[in-house]
Amino acid sequence: HIPPRRTSPFPIEGELQAALDRLLQQSEGVAPNPIWLDAIARIGTTLGADSQSSAHFLEAWRVLYTLTLYLDHLQDGDTLGALWLEALAPPLQYQLAFSLYIAAQHALARLDLQDVPASRIVRLQRFWAESVARLANGQYQ
Repeated sequence: HIPPRRTSPFPIEGELQAALDRLLQQSEGVAPNPIWLDAIARIGTTLGADSQSSAHFLEAWRVLYTLTLYLDHLQDGDTLGALWLEALAPPLQYQLAFSLYIAAQHALARLDLQDVPASRIVRLQRFWAESVARLANGQYQ
């Protein structure tokens, strides 16, 4: 089961929420392949994850993947896959990247501690933070 393409419930609203939703819904150039999402969902089911935990993890993974590709495109000056994104001023483009990272971390924090040990969630958050830092650092080498 692929979760809906929306970052809520997320403690933001208004234009930023609308921009995040639009980025996640309408920017195919930075979206993960639906086959990958389906495969990850099936792996979770096969491993016995309940549907709610699986959906939260899948949402977090989808948002982080989108962030990674979006940030890479921003840093390399590549096309962002949507004219409305390219029309934004660079500070707003980077604000969206930062907000995507927060949204992914928020989705991970919503995992049920009865289904996923807290230590595993912390290790995953640390791994994701280090991965995004490596991505950002790679632009300076």
